[in-house]
Amino acid sequence: MQRKRLTPDRIRRFNCPDGTKQAFLWDTVAPRLAVRATAGAKSYIFEAKMNRQTIRRTIGDVRAWNLDDARFAARTRTLPELQI
Repeated sequence: MQRKRLTPDRIRRFNCPDGTKQAFLWDTVAPRLAVRATAGAKSYIFEAKMNRQTIRRTIGDVRAWNLDDARFAARTRTLPELQI
C-alpha cells in the first residue's frame, strides 16, 4: 500500500484504472485516510482495525468535502456511525 501526501491536484488526477472496480490513494498526513476511486466517483474513506477486522467507512464525496475536514474526521474518528 503506497502512501502519498494527498493534495487537491493529486486527488483530481487520481482515477480508477481500467479493469478494476476500485483503487485507493492513501494519505501520509492522516494514515487512516484514503481516496477511493471507482468508475464513476471518488470519495474520502476512513479505515481502521477493530477486533482484527478491517472497518472501512465513507467520509464523503471529494467534491463535497474539503481535504482538511476529511483529515480531521479521519484523525478524530468523528464519523457519525463510527466511534472507535
